[in-house]
Amino acid sequence: MFQLKPAFTAGAVHNGIIYFSDSFINALYAADIASGNCRYLGMFPGEQAETRLIHSKAFVYSKNIIVFAPGKGKYIHLYDVTRGELNRIEFDCGDDSSFSSAVLSGDELWLLPSDIACPVISCNIATGMIESYDLFEGVRRNNNNSGVGVRYTCMGEKVFAAIIYTSVMVEFNLGKKTSTVYDLPFVKIYQIYFSDKERWICTDNEIYRCLNGEDGYTKMDTEEQIVTPVLFWDERQGDMYAASSLGGCMYVLREDKFVKISDIRLEKCPTYTPGYFYGGFITEGEGILICPPYGKDAMSIRNGKIKWLPFHVENGEAVLFDEKKAFFPEDDNMLYEGGPVRISDYIPLFRRCHET
Repeated sequence: MFQLKPAFTAGAVHNGIIYFSDSFINALYAADIASGNCRYLGMFPGEQAETRLIHSKAFVYSKNIIVFAPGKGKYIHLYDVTRGELNRIEFDCGDDSSFSSAVLSGDELWLLPSDIACPVISCNIATGMIESYDLFEGVRRNNNNSGVGVRYTCMGEKVFAAIIYTSVMVEFNLGKKTSTVYDLPFVKIYQIYFSDKERWICTDNEIYRCLNGEDGYTKMDTEEQIVTPVLFWDERQGDMYAASSLGGCMYVLREDKFVKISDIRLEKCPTYTPGYFYGGFITEGEGILICPPYGKDAMSIRNGKIKWLPFHVENGEAVLFDEKKAFFPEDDNMLYEGGPVRISDYIPLFRRCHET
């Protein structure tokens, strides 16, 4: 039986089920976190079948609606988990628009651009009203360097944007719709994290922490050098985990040092595929989910215990065959480690290709 291995780009948990968008093709899935059972639910309307990284984030809205914010896609999508209906909200922000994150505050969905040359877009889910705000005007005024990547974190009604591989951070107040530019004492910022108790800065190979009320940042010791580190925070348990954005060993913070967790490794990313890196996690129930941006197993961390979730799509035959063709590049690298499906999963597809 054909078993499709889904990839992940954005998802939200509702009653123990994670509803998520595939990062390789236009597909919506639902997976039971406890059992790992996963089903294909349909295509997102208005998007092409082969579009990758359609969404950037997903949220639960109004109890039974999953809101999918666009990444490289052109629409905001709404999935009603009660009725099983999938709809869209149209907006026009240019053919080259791309968003790397989003924030849902009440009825307002804030779309955060991947490029400092583009504005922040707000959409009222209830009314459909669209507005735009220039978050990065102050950055461009000092350094007209568009095309630079941006990574975001949020705390309440404040969004913090790190301009990748620079020392610049922008604070955007959603309520007041104002922004402030900061020059931090780091040469190459890769990622930032803020909570009520502390702030974290990741550079290209170092991790720094600043407790609220303290001045300056303290460099964290690491058992080994972590290249382009990203953090995963289990807020309920109070644990902070670290890994390379490319995958590999997992580390947990013990006092002031990140210590390697024996025999626990995130699958390596295909580094030649732009946009597919670790960096996000989903809070669910008593822990967090770390989902890879391509077809590998997800990781659940609850009460300090790590569990792998090997999602396979039970009704993979329902996925349109034209979509499956998007898995296959036109060059000789059809089978590569870290791809959207395992090598064993390709065999039925080869048979189908030869039969047609």
